[in-house]
Amino acid sequence: MVISETLKGNKINGIFIAIAPLITDLPIVLFSIYILKSVSTNELIPGILSVMGGLFLIYLAIGNFRYNPITNRSAADYRSSMKYGIIANILSPHPYLFWITIGAPVFLKASKSGATTSFAFIIGFYLLLVGSKVIIALITNKAKGFLNSNVYGKIMKITGAVLLLLSGMMIYEGVKMIWDV
Repeated sequence: MVISETLKGNKINGIFIAIAPLITDLPIVLFSIYILKSVSTNELIPGILSVMGGLFLIYLAIGNFRYNPITNRSAADYRSSMKYGIIANILSPHPYLFWITIGAPVFLKASKSGATTSFAFIIGFYLLLVGSKVIIALITNKAKGFLNSNVYGKIMKITGAVLLLLSGMMIYEGVKMIWDV
């Protein structure tokens, strides 16, 4: 999504996708800790989120297939990028699964060593997560100046196909989780 939104707009669009976890993750972390404590063996909720996230990725992929460089969004349309990033992050089961299986347990273990250790984990995690995505947006934005409109269209179709592939994987995993419940 970082690459796709950067190509549709500019680096600001990609950066807004990159920072979406800073907005969405607090409720995801709290929800994950709750799930971890109460229903750690039930996969219904992650399954439903996975299917919903997969359907949302199909919606985004269709937009990539319809991409027209002439009607390209302006950089001022960064709010759409932020909205897409927030929706995708909330509907993706990956942040939940990460926080339920890795993040929350590591944070809880680190908190036994003191607040400094647990906050160092959080700060380091988000610096790497958001920072790497911002770097991808900056590189993509720099590279797009060398591409012509025909290449843009092909890249958008390729990223659309990747989004479709990912959506299929998410829906498959979600249905599998729901089916096993």
